[in-house]
Amino acid sequence: MWPYVDAARVSLEQNQDGLFRSRFVFHEVRCRLDGGLVVIFDQRGFFGSDGLAFAISGSPSSDPGSWAGGYAATDPNTNEEIRAFLGKHEVPVSACPLPG
Repeated sequence: MWPYVDAARVSLEQNQDGLFRSRFVFHEVRCRLDGGLVVIFDQRGFFGSDGLAFAISGSPSSDPGSWAGGYAATDPNTNEEIRAFLGKHEVPVSACPLPG
């Protein structure tokens, strides 16, 4: 599948704060024609769903340090960070170039 989903998940896991840690279950991937990726996860906390979490990388890498992201998003279609990153350059998943 997508070779960088694990790196995106690890990045989110490493950057959590607080006593109760969330689990991140793969939800979907979105991409730009230039290879930039947004990997979206269902964020499942100790008390149930905490919405969505996402990791973004303009140059995806298997290094978790190359990813940025956010937590507790409600809708990837209206999230400002995701929309700004994808902009008008989003392509269907079937047309995503796999990063090098």
